[in-house]
This record gives sequence, C-alpha cells and structure tokens, in this order.
Amino acid sequence: MKIIRKQYTVKGLKINILGIKISIPKNSWLFPIISKPRVSVIVPVYNVAQYLEECLDSIVNQNFVRMQIICINDGSTDNSLEILKKYRKKDKRIKIINQRNQGLSAARNAGLKYIKGKYVIFIDSDDKIKNGAFDKLTEYMNKTKADFCIFDYNILKNGKYIHSKSCREFYQKKQNEIFSYKDICDKVFFRFSVWQKIFRASFLKENEMCFPIGKLYEDVIFHVKSIVKASRISIYNEKFYCYRMDNPSSIMNTSKNSKKNIHIIDAIDMCYDFLKQENVFTELKPQFCSFVVRETSCYLRASSPDIKKLLAQKIMDWFDTHNDVKNVIITEEQYSEYVCLLKEALE
Repeated sequence: MKIIRKQYTVKGLKINILGIKISIPKNSWLFPIISKPRVSVIVPVYNVAQYLEECLDSIVNQNFVRMQIICINDGSTDNSLEILKKYRKKDKRIKIINQRNQGLSAARNAGLKYIKGKYVIFIDSDDKIKNGAFDKLTEYMNKTKADFCIFDYNILKNGKYIHSKSCREFYQKKQNEIFSYKDICDKVFFRFSVWQKIFRASFLKENEMCFPIGKLYEDVIFHVKSIVKASRISIYNEKFYCYRMDNPSSIMNTSKNSKKNIHIIDAIDMCYDFLKQENVFTELKPQFCSFVVRETSCYLRASSPDIKKLLAQKIMDWFDTHNDVKNVIITEEQYSEYVCLLKEALE
C-alpha cells in the first residue's frame, strides 16, 4: 500500500497521505518544491515588453502543470523584468535569472544550468506556444524514446499567419517513425531553429550541448550537433509553435544588411570542425557545400556593396584554409552562379 499518492490536475497537485487529502495549486510556493517537473521551459528575455505577456500567458495557461519555467532576463532596459516579477507572483513555477546583457546564447546556456525536467523546450519571448502542446509532446516523447522531436509551427507576420511546410512534407517521414541523420542527409542543414523542437534533457547533458556565446546564428551548430549525435529523432505533425517575424527589434530583423552577417562564417566554421571531429564530413560533404553556398549567397544578395565586399572577402579567406570545400564549390558547374556572385562582390 502506498503511503503517499500524487495526482496532477490542471489546477495543481493533489496528495493523499494515508487518507488525508491535500491540494496544492500550481501557483503555490510549495508546488515547485513538492512536484517533479516533466518539462523545463527556457525563455530568454531581452527588451520584449510588448510581446512578453502574450508569450508567458501561452505557457502558464497550459493545461499541463508539471513544468519549470526558466526566464532569463538578459539585461533588459525596458519593463520586461517588472513583467516577469508580476508573473512570478502569480505562478511560482517561474524562476527568474538576472544577468547582464550577454546575448541569446548566454541566456539560453544560463537556463540550461537550472533544468530539472525530463524534457526541454526553448521558447523565444516574442513568440508563443499552443495550449495542449506540452501534454501531447511529453506523451509522444515518452512513447517514442526520441532524443528530440521536431514539430510544426506557424509564422506570424503583420498580423497574418503564413503557411510553413509541415514536418511530414519536409522530411518525408511519418509520425511515429524513428530516424537518424543518415536517413535525412539532404535535410541536415535546414530548419536550424531550436524552438521547433523538444529535447530529452539527458541527451543534452550527455552531449554537453550549449550555444556559442557572442555569435549570431547560434542555432546552426546546436542543431547540427544534435541531429548528428541523435540516434532517435521523431516528428510531430501539429503546429504547436507561433514564430513572430514582425518584431522590429528581433535579432533577425536588426542584423539584416549588417556586419553581423559575417557571423555566418563562424557558424559554418564550427559546423565544419564538428563534422570533421565526428568523422562524418566526407559523408555529408555535398550537403555541407550546398549549405555554405545557400547561406552565404543569401546574405551577399541582401547586403549593401560595402558589407557585401567584406563578407565576400571573409568567405574567400575561409575557402583558402578549407580547400576540400573550396575545390568543390569553385569547380562544380552547379555553383558557377555563386562563384560569379563572389567575384562581383569583390570588385
């Protein structure tokens, strides 16, 4: 006979101790002490007061209660911290970490140090998550024993939702199908965002997963590492996440036509080193070369002449120290247009 019985409800936790019934609501200070979270939600916060309440509401109002909500205030100068404190008063599952402004990678890394859940989800503070997501995803992860699961998302731009290709369409995989990078080699260098995935916490810890500090495109190496390291990957065909593209202060919008675009070379370099280290570079070389061309040509075309020239020079400098990539891109006919783009940018 069990002395203590626990039952989680949408309102919190019910405990039966030898017939004595105790209810602990999810907003009680006791709840995070007595309950064991299934999901750790990491929310980096920097000057997003306009969107933060909508984001937090989408998390705390989930029917799923067994969560730990780790909010990292990355040196916000607006009233984001005050909003976090207000929500913390109402919901003790929220943990606030304050740090000086160090960027998205450092904020996420700080959150990873405090995870207690079996699973981890990253949510950007100007985005939101659909109700029911945590219930379905944790049940699915428990069933599939996946290292991580990729799910569908909506794109919100100018108040309208934009269709994005579903996981089933993109990966050509069925729900409940387990696969590894070897089964999707042509898709490894796509869909880098960590916010469209739920990870098994032990997988992240075992592989010492973290984000590169002080760099943009931080999701790229995290994604490539996780997809190569994972032996069990799955998909869930439901649009759980809402990604906002119309936040004018987001990193993606403020870095357009900026010298920060040069950071894409750092992301490429980190991926190259990792693939070599894991002895999978030869296997993924064609896909990696296509990735290099696709990503850098995008920024070359979008940049002003002075930044374009600087970026092109950085690309050529990187090629000069990575002949195995350079020889493919410079000599293969499929990349001739790209080579012309580089030459024009350097003139």
